[in-house]
Amino acid sequence: MGSSGITGFFGVAMGVIGGGCAACGSVVLSFLGLTGAVAFLPFGGYELPWISILLLLISIYLIYKGIKKKNVC
Repeated sequence: MGSSGITGFFGVAMGVIGGGCAACGSVVLSFLGLTGAVAFLPFGGYELPWISILLLLISIYLIYKGIKKKNVC
C-alpha cells in the first residue's frame, strides 16, 4: 500500500468520525491538534482565508447599513 492508500484510508476514517456526533468528532480531532484537523479539510485549509474575508465583508456591510440608518456621516 503506497502513501496515497494510507492517506486515503485516514481521509475516509476522518470522514466517518466527523460524520458522527459533534462530541465524538471533537474528541478525536483534538488528538490530532489544530494542524492535523486543518489538514483534513476539503482544500487542505486554503478555504479558511476566503471564509474570513467573507465574514469581514459581511460585517463591514452590516456596519455600513447601521451608520446609514442613523445618518451619522
